[in-house]
Amino acid sequence: MDLINYLDHTLLSPTASTDDIKTLCEQAIENQFAAVCVSPYFTSFASKLLNDSAVKLAIAIGYPYGFHPTVSKAAEIKWAIDHGADEIDAVINLSALKSKDYSFVRNDIETMARSVSMRGKSIKLIIEESLLTEEELARICDYCIESEVNFVKNSTGVLGTGANPEIIQRLRSLLPKEIKIKASGGIKNKQDAFALIEAGAERIGSSSCLKLI
Repeated sequence: MDLINYLDHTLLSPTASTDDIKTLCEQAIENQFAAVCVSPYFTSFASKLLNDSAVKLAIAIGYPYGFHPTVSKAAEIKWAIDHGADEIDAVINLSALKSKDYSFVRNDIETMARSVSMRGKSIKLIIEESLLTEEELARICDYCIESEVNFVKNSTGVLGTGANPEIIQRLRSLLPKEIKIKASGGIKNKQDAFALIEAGAERIGSSSCLKLI
């Protein structure tokens, strides 16, 4: 198993600079990581740096809490893809889910997924699994299946407990094989990463990718 092919080299700090993003992209290219994941502000800059490489550019949308209006998320997605994004890591509206506004949540997910798929790109939907009840998790997974998202990502890494094999196994049991799983949050060493992959993760998001390899 070649770990580098699973890794999304991530930098979403609000104090990140263009110099930091340049270093991130150079490291990703040198190590042949799957993708880099950065904020929308750096989309054009990172796209130019990655242009001649196989490293994909993932942009975080609605990060980190997901409570932006759906129309705002859709506009962010369109802008990001128009400026070079290959993948979108988008956060669900946790507040709407906890408010039991299920029609809003369903439409939010469907709109984001459609905004990505109609442009031929991939979406990773971030669900903050560790903060959901079993009923909420099952409902969100059903919405993901209906909307044909490409990946379900367990966490932003900002809230909750992050990734562990049990969480990934639970997601794998609720999702069809066509929907892949991205593990994120608190992944600090190679052993953790391999355990998550063995549990069913097909992508690993971490700000510590150099340590993982």
